[in-house]
Amino acid sequence: GIATPSFDTWTTPAGETTVPTHFYNPEGNECYFVIRVTLEESGETIYESGYLEPGQSLYEVELSAPLAQGSYDATIHYSAFSIADLTALNGAQVQFELVVQP
Repeated sequence: GIATPSFDTWTTPAGETTVPTHFYNPEGNECYFVIRVTLEESGETIYESGYLEPGQSLYEVELSAPLAQGSYDATIHYSAFSIADLTALNGAQVQFELVVQP
């Protein structure tokens, strides 16, 4: 199977587009991940990664636009792709709270 990380809360600074995080593709996976974050209310994609190799981590990402202070219901979408030929594999979705602080 494909391991997908989960978390309950992601806290980022208000008004910034470059924000800290820890998105990753677990070491034991035999696939690439593309990680996409969407806001529940609007459906807007606020972040999408390139292909992450197994064991690769992101500690800072660039949001599509700065967010206002507040709490947002959001979803992280894990899309998995074959390392051999980039064929789409099973993916997963994890809902979480996005907290934007001053």
